[in-house]
Amino acid sequence: MRSHQCKQWIGDLLHTTNRHYSSVSTFAAPSRSDYRKNLIGMPFEDLATEIATLSTAKRFTPTQIWHHLYRQGSAQFEAMTNLSKPLRQELDEKYRIHYGDVQLDRKAKDQTRKFLIGYNTRQDPGAIVETVLIPEKHRSTLCVSSQIGCSLKCSFCHTGTQKLLRNLTASEVVGQYMIAAQRSGDFPLQDNTKRKISNMVFMGQGEPLYNWRNTSAAIKVLTHSEGLAWSKSKITVSTSGVVPLIPKLASELGVSLAISLHATNNDLRDELVPLNKTYPLEMVLDACRQYSKIMGNKGRRITFE
Repeated sequence: MRSHQCKQWIGDLLHTTNRHYSSVSTFAAPSRSDYRKNLIGMPFEDLATEIATLSTAKRFTPTQIWHHLYRQGSAQFEAMTNLSKPLRQELDEKYRIHYGDVQLDRKAKDQTRKFLIGYNTRQDPGAIVETVLIPEKHRSTLCVSSQIGCSLKCSFCHTGTQKLLRNLTASEVVGQYMIAAQRSGDFPLQDNTKRKISNMVFMGQGEPLYNWRNTSAAIKVLTHSEGLAWSKSKITVSTSGVVPLIPKLASELGVSLAISLHATNNDLRDELVPLNKTYPLEMVLDACRQYSKIMGNKGRRITFE
């Protein structure tokens, strides 16, 4: 799995659907219920604080809800039958469970599955992103986006032709996985059962390290041991070389690293990856050494693409 493949599939998806999703007016305004707080992507600690304010909640209620969200894949409070009916009603009044609206779900001849997901928000009712599920012989990799558009303008990337509209929220990043997992049949999660989605790469739209706050928050939800419990080694963050944040992938998240290199000298890379003018190869490689030093003997190899 290479980042340019993922980005090309996403570029193709954008190209073939632009005539259908060419403006924000394509999408209806969000309904009143959409203004409830979304529990998807909310850190467990924040969720626990929210639930503690409910009159019908008990001490163990946050963990029960977390299990429903991320082990059972429950998308409705009504399905959480081990919660009291008054609590379910109170939850439904104040919160929602929203992954995003699937505008397109298309499977290619090679079984690559492409999702076009809309986020119907007050500020940005027409926001859409692409997520790609790539089957391989012994695994299946989900390629997720971190931004709507991109500011880096890499010459080989279709997203680079679009201006950056905004960062995706942690909810929107986690929601991409939840949609793909639901539609792949991964829920409810079963112990000792191989998941259909085995790997995840942040190689879709956007530069994930330029959305550090939401990228890191989403990864912490994905890897939380009481929920989805993703192995950190199975999540790879691909960056064009945002040098100051590369070591933090090791020190704060412990996930795998991929560098979108595309050239082995600065002159050529300046043309292909304009970010190289700010963070040239020497700085990128030094940051990679820092990442490796922090990771120690965890056996993670850096992927150069």
